[in-house]
Amino acid sequence: MVARGLAVLGALGCVLAPSCVSTLGLDEEYRSAAKQLCVCGEVNQLYGGDVARCTEDVERSLERVTEPTRAAWMKKYTSACTTCPKSADCYFTPPTCALAGPCPDNQCGRCCNQPATGECT
Repeated sequence: MVARGLAVLGALGCVLAPSCVSTLGLDEEYRSAAKQLCVCGEVNQLYGGDVARCTEDVERSLERVTEPTRAAWMKKYTSACTTCPKSADCYFTPPTCALAGPCPDNQCGRCCNQPATGECT
C-alpha cells in the first residue's frame, strides 16, 4: 500500500516537473532539438546570442502546429540538421521560421524566404 502511494506521488511529481513534461506541451526530444539549433552559428546570431530567447521562440513555433507538422520537422532535423553547420537548414523550414507578415522583431533574417526588407512574403 505504501509502495503504491509512493509510485503515485512519483508519477505526479514527474508530471509537474519541467524535466518530465514541457510546460509548452513539447516532449524532450523537441525541446532538445530547439536548444541545439539555438546554440549554433547562424541561428544563434539571429537572436544576438540569446539562446534562451531563441529556444523559447523555436519551441513556441513547434507547439503552435499540428503533431504531423512537428513530426515532419523533427524528421528533417534528425536526418539532416543535428550538426551546427546544418542547423540553419532546419531553422529556415516552417514552422520555425516566419512565413508571412512583418519581420519578427524587425529582423527579416528570421523569415523563411529571406526578403531584403520589410515583410516576410
